Order: sequence, then C-alpha cells, then structure tokens
Amino acid sequence: MNRMIRKIPKDVKDKILSSLDRKLREEINPNKDPNEIAEDFNRIFKIEFEEKRRTSVEGGRHNMPVVFIGQYKINPASIGAKKEPEVVLYKSIGFGCSPIPIDPTKSIIARAVINGTHQHIPDVSRDPSHWECSGEASHEEVYPIFSWGYTSGNLKGYQAVVGVHDIDFADRNALTLRESRLLGNIIYPIGELIFPGQPEFQLDHKSLIYRRPVMQRESARNLSEGNSIPGRYADSVNSRNMEKWKNPSKSQRLER
Repeated sequence: MNRMIRKIPKDVKDKILSSLDRKLREEINPNKDPNEIAEDFNRIFKIEFEEKRRTSVEGGRHNMPVVFIGQYKINPASIGAKKEPEVVLYKSIGFGCSPIPIDPTKSIIARAVINGTHQHIPDVSRDPSHWECSGEASHEEVYPIFSWGYTSGNLKGYQAVVGVHDIDFADRNALTLRESRLLGNIIYPIGELIFPGQPEFQLDHKSLIYRRPVMQRESARNLSEGNSIPGRYADSVNSRNMEKWKNPSKSQRLER
C-alpha cells in the first residue's frame, strides 16, 4: 500500500493544537455521562484536525485527515480469565478493530497498556505490531488512560491503565514527537472523564497491565523524554483537577 505523506506547515499544526485545546475547555462538560463526553471529544477532535482548513503563513490552506479517533477500554471479563486479556472498542469515529489482545507483539495499543506509555508511530508500515483495520491509516498515536486508583485489594494505592485514546492519521509523519506530546498534554485529562472511578477489574502483581503507585511523581527528565505521562497533570492525574483544567494559569496553557 502506498502510504500518504503531505508536509503540513508547523504553524498550521500549532493552530490546530491551540484551537483543540481551547474548544475542549469550552465545550467538554465534566458533569455529562462518560459516553457523551467521549462522543463530544471525538467529534471536536475530528472537526479541528480534518474538517477545518487553516491558512499557513505561506498562504496555503491545510487540514489533517483523521482515519480513526476513539477509545478502547480493558475488557474486565478478560482479566483473570483463561482467555487472553483484551481491550474492546468503547466509542469512535471511523472503523476500529475489536477486540484487540493485550499482547505487545500483536498491537501498538497493547504496548501502551502494558508499558503505560504514549506510543508515537509516524509510519505504521514500519511497525509489525500495527493492526490494519481500515487500510487507510499511516500514522498512529496511542495515549494510555489511567484509573483514579484502587482503594482495596492487594494493589491498594495503585493506579492502573484502564484504556487508551487511539488516533490514526491518513498521512505519514503527521505529527512530530514534540507535537504528539503537546497533543497528549491536551487530551490526558479527558481520559479520566471518559473512564472515571476505580478500575472495573482487579489485578495482581503478575498482571501484564501497567500499574503504578498513586502518589508516584514523575521526574522532569522522564516527562521531557516521553517515558511517562507527559504534560501538566503528570504528578497528580485525577479528576479533582478538573477545575484546574477548565481554568489553567497562563503558565499551564499551550503555547500559542
């Protein structure tokens, strides 16, 4: 398959990210049902990246086609069962495979679930773990979504990955690593609104699914290198910060 590659000017992508950040703060209502929040998020994302065309400083008009935007959640029934652990499609725009096994050799999503890290794949044809669902995806971004944390059981005091944001672009190299981290800064708080509360499953210390102490604080180096949750909310990822998200200080806002 001949993967698409178009050079989208940096100033256009900065405009898209800035507008997405603003629209999510304006339009996402934390008090809505999680299903509606997911639908609103996916709709806003699709509009900002694909449906709006923006003018670059050089005069051209550009957009960034999105093949798929959606959320997968860990299937509670697959945890601790004899069957292979898996994620299932929750909400999406575009065609997505489901279920997907939590096996790092079989999917990029599985790597995010197991490692608890953002997956930046500028050319999916070079990654043997990529699942070809629509046949149109060229670039994939996967961001893990964490729980609030267990309050009982043998993993009390731990957070676990409960799902992911999965985004497929039509163009190869759609986002640079820096841009993908800025996108992560914007969308991580949304994940906790989509999958609120404690995990629907109980893990043990042998589980493949990534978990970490609730109070763990990430180092600046880890954040800058993309080894853990990037962005403003890395050291206190929970929905008590939603007011902070809706009304950030100037230092927290995405650079315009």
